[in-house]
Amino acid sequence: MAQNSVRCQFCKISLEVKWKCKTCDVIFCDSCRLNIHAILKNSHEHDVMDFKDTERNCSDNVDLKSIPCSTHLEQSCLIYCRNCDKSLCSSCLIYPSDQTELTRIYHLRRESLDELKQQIENTLPFFEAKSAEFRSLDSKVVITAPSNNFWNPDNNPVTQQKEILETIEEDLKQRRDDLEDALEESSASYIFPVFEKINKDIPAQITVQVNTSDLIYIESMSNDSFFGSIIEIPTFKLAHTFAFGLPDISAIVTLNEETCVLYSAKNPTYGKRYTYEPRNGRVVTLGEWGQPKWTYSGKFSVNRYNKFTPLDIVTTIHGHILIADRESSTIHVVSKNGQFIAKFCHDDIVHPNSLNIDKMGRLLIGCSSDWDGGNHEDDAGRCQTSKLHVVEFV
Repeated sequence: MAQNSVRCQFCKISLEVKWKCKTCDVIFCDSCRLNIHAILKNSHEHDVMDFKDTERNCSDNVDLKSIPCSTHLEQSCLIYCRNCDKSLCSSCLIYPSDQTELTRIYHLRRESLDELKQQIENTLPFFEAKSAEFRSLDSKVVITAPSNNFWNPDNNPVTQQKEILETIEEDLKQRRDDLEDALEESSASYIFPVFEKINKDIPAQITVQVNTSDLIYIESMSNDSFFGSIIEIPTFKLAHTFAFGLPDISAIVTLNEETCVLYSAKNPTYGKRYTYEPRNGRVVTLGEWGQPKWTYSGKFSVNRYNKFTPLDIVTTIHGHILIADRESSTIHVVSKNGQFIAKFCHDDIVHPNSLNIDKMGRLLIGCSSDWDGGNHEDDAGRCQTSKLHVVEFV
């Protein structure tokens, strides 16, 4: 009988175990129930049941030793692995038995690393080429003058993008080398750690489009200095064009961001024909005491076939001087020392008469009509061709 196979845990003598206290987790005989358990504090609240019932209902505590190992049937179970859903013995813990599964995982990870290495090798040439491209571009726009405000040689869009590309290039090279070492060794002690630690993201083959400033070197005109200056070439963009019923726009005055005043010096009197005879002009700047500092008489490449006819002049916040050349339909860009920098021409900008920088920093160009007077009132309709162009600095 089951009750005769165990002794009372109180007296340690009786084999007549009749009761079990689930609260104390103790089995005992009739005598000990009355003489020992009953005098325990709060024993009347304990859960005491017939020992025979505990044998019939004994199920909560599983004896692992009674369960054989899933792999080694002659061995008893030591622990149960929920992940594997298997009972494991001591041999399983010391020498993993599922070599087939481990081998499968090893080959999967090795193939994954080999595939990652191929992706890196396919991507790396793109970033090597882009890095070289930006290094070359950065070397071309290096400026030695530290006071230049147009381009910082140490911190500009080119150097920033170059550093990003070089960082990506170095990271890809380092990962490629680590993968080559692991795959060459080919052992699980290399494959598993590298697989866990290595970054598996492949950067997109996209780079930022960087627009560098167009710069020009202007030689010094002073006898006191041998150093010239670096000047940014402005870029113009025609934004808007407005037509007016005026024979010309001789002057422009900006009142605020929304209002400007246009002035026409011509009076469209019918029957009177205007005649325009272009003459070679020039721009002269005067010093503090009225002495001429420099004279600008146009540019041969611009005025080779058209005389230089300056009708208006403005300056920009960057120190550029803009001159409206009517005959060549050109805006000359000149340095503060009178040296030609660039020109701005547009098919829609014809016969510029007047210039103005508005409150928003845009260039306003007033152009005259192609009407030179006439003998008929209908000819006056041609004066509608006078235009005001709004040009933005890009």
